Amino acid sequence: MSTEPTVDDIHFESIPLTGDAGDAFVAIAALQEAEYLDVDPDTDFAGQAFALASKLVARVRRAEGAPTDAELRVAALEMSDAAHAAADAAGVELPESLEQLSEEQLLDAEQVIHEAGLEEHTHDAYLALDGDSETILLVASPVSTAAAHVALLGTLFERVEGSIEGDPLAEVERAASMWWFQRWRPAKPVEIDDFPAGVREQEWSLVDRPSLATELSPLAEIVQDEEGFATIPPRQRHMGRNLLESVTGMWHVRERTGDEAVFVSAVDGRESTVIEHGGVEDAYGAGTVVIGRLIPFPDGTWLRSPGTIMVPVPPAEWTRALADAVKETADLDVPPAILLEAVLTRTMTGERPPRTVPPARSASEAREVLARLNSILVEAGIARTVDSATLPAEVREGLPSEPVYQELDIVLADWMKALSEMARKGTGGGKSKANRRKRR
Repeated sequence: MSTEPTVDDIHFESIPLTGDAGDAFVAIAALQEAEYLDVDPDTDFAGQAFALASKLVARVRRAEGAPTDAELRVAALEMSDAAHAAADAAGVELPESLEQLSEEQLLDAEQVIHEAGLEEHTHDAYLALDGDSETILLVASPVSTAAAHVALLGTLFERVEGSIEGDPLAEVERAASMWWFQRWRPAKPVEIDDFPAGVREQEWSLVDRPSLATELSPLAEIVQDEEGFATIPPRQRHMGRNLLESVTGMWHVRERTGDEAVFVSAVDGRESTVIEHGGVEDAYGAGTVVIGRLIPFPDGTWLRSPGTIMVPVPPAEWTRALADAVKETADLDVPPAILLEAVLTRTMTGERPPRTVPPARSASEAREVLARLNSILVEAGIARTVDSATLPAEVREGLPSEPVYQELDIVLADWMKALSEMARKGTGGGKSKANRRKRR
């Protein structure tokens, strides 16, 4: 019989961020800031922040072996004193109280505590206000093992995104991959698919698509680096390996009992036992159509990716639209994850992908990106300079500088073609996403 928590027996524990708990929280924020500012490259401040966060969660949930207030205070003081000393030597300041924390520092510290709770305590830990007061509480509630693993996917993807930053080729490939994915999405996405589609884009770009330089996806590169991979917490390592063995497809639910469901593949009829992790789709039952990705678990069961779309007992017209979409996209020569997007777009909106998506905000930006892209590809050995006379006229015209020849996959080839066309025609595009702060 399962010992996993159910809706009826889930309870919450909380403590105010005052006294020793408040000092520990500030210490976590200071350690994170010390890591971000790189005040001492030889010290793993992020690892110390994670360890202290785990102690704090243990204190909240009153776990066996949890630190006493005094032990928590000593640990916080020892770690924060070392971080402050290193920061002082580097000429930077670290926060010393809750009042000094910026919103970003507060959220960063909460994220580390959230990660530690899921990794080491199978608890969801987060901040909340105590009623109408201004007192901040640290709350922890138990979750299932499946829910903890799935919830850590976001943290794992942040790590993979962070590994791309600073690598010129990886950065342009990431931009091209996101752009190409959007070509297969509807111009006016269905609201219920906003979050799932974001997950599917990361799965395509970070898990599935191989880099031109290494022929490995960004996640696969991290997994292959055994020394670096060993520094990632175990549940994220587990999900990282299993994501590389995940499958995309369409299924219908044959039966659902408690937290187990039997998914039947629409392609070959193969059955998969899926352990449900909860969420807005947790009420689905037999007859539900599932489109997305399943992630294997070591015991032979599967987890449903949060990027899946669930349609409980779809109406006849939806089923017909899905069948038509499958037929109409059958001849597309694209990877499985992209084929799935084409099917979803055709089914949900009636649009026929791929659609035209501006690759840059303006013609001048397109020219700048092309020049940088050419330089990066030559530097990486993926492109070579050639005599312009040997190139077709349309290619010569589109290149902003010395022409090059690329052996590219369809993603970069399409992106470069779109950039060249925009650079020539002077058409504008939408706004690009702002840079996000690198996860530490």
